[in-house]
Amino acid sequence: HLSNVAEKSGIRIEPAAVSFIARRAEGGVRDALSILEQSASWSDNDVTLTSVSSLLGISNHQKVDEFVNGLGEKNVGDVIRIFREVIDDGGEPKQFLYDVIERLRNILVVKECPDVPTLIDSIDEEVPSIRRQADLFSKNGVVKALVRLSAAEQEALLQQISEMDFSVLER
Repeated sequence: HLSNVAEKSGIRIEPAAVSFIARRAEGGVRDALSILEQSASWSDNDVTLTSVSSLLGISNHQKVDEFVNGLGEKNVGDVIRIFREVIDDGGEPKQFLYDVIERLRNILVVKECPDVPTLIDSIDEEVPSIRRQADLFSKNGVVKALVRLSAAEQEALLQQISEMDFSVLER
C-alpha cells in the first residue's frame, strides 16, 4: 500500500525504506503515511532507508553493525571508538543503545529459532548481517550483552528523568 501511495504521489522510495517505515509505524496506516510524507519532504521525494533513519533519529545501520561486530569479537577498543563516533556525529546515545539492543534481540532469535525467519524483527536487507553476527556470539554471550546494554539504556533514561526540571510543578 505504501509503495502505491508513494508512486501515485511522485515519490521515489527504496523497498528497504518501505519496510522500515511499515515497521516503525507498527501497522498504523496514518503513522506510515505521515512518516512517508515527512521523509519525502525531507529528501526531495527520494526516500531512502538512510533518509528515513535520519528523519526519525534512528542510528546509522552501519554503525550498529560495526558495534555489534565489535561486541561479538570482544574488541573493546572498536566498541568504544564506534560509540564515540556515533556521539561525535550527533547521534543520540539512548537511541543507539536501543538499536543495538534490538539487533542483539534479533541475533538471539536467530540463535534460538533459526528456522523461523518471521520472528526476526528487521528489514529484509539486515537479515543476512544478523545471521552472520549470530555466529559471533554464544547464546550466553548474547544474553549477557542484552542484560548489560538494557541496564545501561535504563540508567540513561533514569538519568535523563532525574535531570528534568520539575520546578514548574511546585506551587
